[in-house]
Amino acid sequence: MTVEGIPVELHVAPPESFGTALVRATGSEEYVAALEPLPEAADEESVFELLGLPFVPPELREGTPTAQVPELVVVEQIRGDLHAHTTWSDGKASVLEMGKAARDRGYEYLAICDHTPNVTVVPGLDADALRRQAVEIAAANEELVPFRILRGAECDIRRDGTLDLPDDILAELEWVQLSLHAGQRAERREITARVVEAMRHPGVRCLSHPTGRLIGHRPENALDLERVFEVCLETGVALEVNGLPARLDLSGEHVREALAAGVRIVCSTDAHSVVGLGNMPLSVHTARRGGARAADVLNTRPLTGLAVS
Repeated sequence: MTVEGIPVELHVAPPESFGTALVRATGSEEYVAALEPLPEAADEESVFELLGLPFVPPELREGTPTAQVPELVVVEQIRGDLHAHTTWSDGKASVLEMGKAARDRGYEYLAICDHTPNVTVVPGLDADALRRQAVEIAAANEELVPFRILRGAECDIRRDGTLDLPDDILAELEWVQLSLHAGQRAERREITARVVEAMRHPGVRCLSHPTGRLIGHRPENALDLERVFEVCLETGVALEVNGLPARLDLSGEHVREALAAGVRIVCSTDAHSVVGLGNMPLSVHTARRGGARAADVLNTRPLTGLAVS
């Protein structure tokens, strides 16, 4: 048990049967029992080969084994990050610095989504500030071509379900992340009504960290995700799998539910620094826990596939 109260279970195995021990430790009880007796092997791939089965990623080792194994999304398939912040809001790097760092990671695009004024605890951008930021984004794009920085915003949802920016500026933006920051403890009907109303705005592309959880600090809110899934299908709004270590929201379980409902997801870092862009594997691995394939993740598409002009 760690000093933080986290239980740690240690499995020790000789090298020649390490793969067998690893399969037993990472699969559910039901899954492993269905595979028994497991052959002794040095790695996981050899265990499945000796069983005459295709390799199954750890994220899919639940329930009853099947010969149908989907190809889960991998980090290398991500073409761009659609949620990042700069010094215009509460980020630690400039537009150009974030763009260069994203380009150097092999991305094709990056959406700058700084906060709007309703988030009073950090600086927020109104329409005038977003238009001034657009000048800086245009200059950065000239320097980084063919890489593309998208004009975006992490637009807050007000208490009445309206968006924290006027329609004219929302129409100018290329990627609008919708976020609920205040009122996370509201009851189910109230919080769902607010979010659903905001999702119906034609400028919205994605709902950020939908359940509002902060791991170890704040539980999930009461948002009716089934209702949100229905509105996603009606409006085309995607749901974010936020890669901040404190969020990982949607969770793997909720990703599975969203994909089963036919909803598309976005793997984003919510980076507030150049270093923060490195959290993409956390988002992708969370999506994998929900069984996400590349086709389920919007930002595995090229820029033209995002319908951004």
